[in-house]
Amino acid sequence: MKKKTIALLICAVVLLSSGVTYLLTMKKYEREIDFCRKNADLLYIHEDIKTNFYKEISDEQLLDYMIKGCIDACDEQYTTYKTANILDEDYVNNDSSVSRSGFAVDKNRHDLIVVTKVDEGSRAEEMGLQVGDIITSIDGEDVLEKGYYKAIRDLLGKDGTKMMLHIKRGMDTELDIEFTRCNVAQNTEKYFYHEIMNDEILYIRFSYFDANTNTYIQNTLKENEYKSVILDVRNNHGGMVDDAVKIFDLFAGSGSKVVRKYTRIDDEHVHETTDGDEIECPVVVLVNEKSISSAEILSLLFKDTGRGTLIGEKTFGKGIFQIYRSLSNMLTYCYTAGYIYVNDAPNYDGIGVYPDITIEMDEDLILTPDDIQLKKALEILG
Repeated sequence: MKKKTIALLICAVVLLSSGVTYLLTMKKYEREIDFCRKNADLLYIHEDIKTNFYKEISDEQLLDYMIKGCIDACDEQYTTYKTANILDEDYVNNDSSVSRSGFAVDKNRHDLIVVTKVDEGSRAEEMGLQVGDIITSIDGEDVLEKGYYKAIRDLLGKDGTKMMLHIKRGMDTELDIEFTRCNVAQNTEKYFYHEIMNDEILYIRFSYFDANTNTYIQNTLKENEYKSVILDVRNNHGGMVDDAVKIFDLFAGSGSKVVRKYTRIDDEHVHETTDGDEIECPVVVLVNEKSISSAEILSLLFKDTGRGTLIGEKTFGKGIFQIYRSLSNMLTYCYTAGYIYVNDAPNYDGIGVYPDITIEMDEDLILTPDDIQLKKALEILG
């Protein structure tokens, strides 16, 4: 009788232990279980394709396209997803030793490197590269054997170093080009440029916002004598919000702020100006429809506070911000999380920032004798 009682107690303990383990497991994976319940069709399709599709598909491929489906459902141009290979390609094309050499690459249908862009007057053009050239080997290493995404990284390197490119051009021509990676200083004017105009007006033009931009502008302001400043952000595609605030802070004291306000959660990030040795001279900001993101923030800060005069055309109208995420397998994605507000001004997304003085002009005329927007800025400051 005692043995029977003990056996029953042991069974009860085992059952109780199993039940507790089950409940804890259910609680731990509650989110995953709920997802499976809500997306039973997705699981069915996944299993059906894996089992019955006439070609073998890896789990990596299926996961890749399922993630893309989530991103595509957002149906918004700034919400994107990139694999590690695409990130490699972006990195190569944007790296200074490639982009400042004046060319860009892509993968053709044979998995070889094809030149897709050669800038006029660039180092790439001087060395003889042409759009459509196919790079079959780099420094003697075959692109097909090494693999496209590993091979394109060989295009990177220290400025001034050389690489030997074997080129296939058209149907019959093959040649070798000894390519010297461009020295960053040679193409600086493409991104940053300044000069003294009319003996007393400091003109500064820059193409994007980052820490280098802030350093360049601060040094330019310190190293020159002037009575007024023109900041040219025409065709400037922006960058980090904080960099725009820091540049404005050079000309204005405390009291201004830029707020990144999240729309789905109760949160916001605030970037504020501070007191310091502000530059007190008159300022004109040149803008056009390709002034985007941080370029619009900087422009609106000057306009809203009355610290500067905006001349040109209505800006692009990107008054939203993105969040960037990385997954465990090196995949990355970003999505739009909220709106940007400058002081008490209304959000300008899809609207743009209107200049104080509107002057329409073809962007091809920038910094030519027919640059009437610049002429107007010089007239006002002169």
